[in-house]
Amino acid sequence: TPVPVLSQEVSGIDFALARGGSITGVVTDAVNNSPVAGAFVSVRHTASSAEMGARTAQDGSYSIEGLPSGEYLVFAVAQHYQSEFFDNAPDPALASKVLVNAPNTTQNVDFSLSPAAGGKVRFTGKVRNAFTGGPIDLSLVEAVNPVSSFVVRTTPQSDGSFALDADE
Repeated sequence: TPVPVLSQEVSGIDFALARGGSITGVVTDAVNNSPVAGAFVSVRHTASSAEMGARTAQDGSYSIEGLPSGEYLVFAVAQHYQSEFFDNAPDPALASKVLVNAPNTTQNVDFSLSPAAGGKVRFTGKVRNAFTGGPIDLSLVEAVNPVSSFVVRTTPQSDGSFALDADE
């Protein structure tokens, strides 16, 4: 609701905030069950697409708080590990959605990440105009490592094709 400001002091602007819910869990190594510290866990509300995230502590635990009620896709990523959606899904379409009923905590949204093969990853594709389907060569393609925030960039060729090499 708009509040008219007719002087230097405006009073009576009171409101109440509802306490949000939370999602908690632990990220571990699938081979030796040790905690994965510094992993990034993100949640995306399936209705609004709002996203939040948190890093895991030394014991692999995480907590993402202040969430409105609803269903969430939960994703975990860590350097040197294969990322996954909950519950052990490689793709969001196959992921189990996690239900949050604020102000309650949804517990045990755990991940067991498999070590990555290592080395370089090559991304290839074409940048195209969504309306005409034609190539777009004057653009920038970026790959961002969500753990280290390292960014690799390239520009497409005249036919819109690109190849981008990044460390895993």
